[in-house]
Amino acid sequence: MSPGRRINLALDRNGGTCTASDELTPCTRAIDGLEDPVSGSWVTEREEPQHWIRVDFATTAVVDTVEILQHCSQADQARLIQLEFSDGITQTVILLHFNVYFASN
Repeated sequence: MSPGRRINLALDRNGGTCTASDELTPCTRAIDGLEDPVSGSWVTEREEPQHWIRVDFATTAVVDTVEILQHCSQADQARLIQLEFSDGITQTVILLHFNVYFASN
């Protein structure tokens, strides 16, 4: 992979898979790479605060960026998320805007 080129390891075509706490729509909508925050988003069945989604990659990788596209309705947006990585590191992120990008240093 050339420097600066990003690859979406979560995509199905790249071997990514997901599971979720619950689903009204499939969690695969959260990792399909499409930027349609209304009809193309993962929606949970119950309105509880502790929803989660797990994304597994087909290969070991260093993750330096996570892109999060929120639903267009502010009422349906997450305010705080916790990223957990397979090496045990966790990162809590406060979401302030419609599109959020997490980049490690």
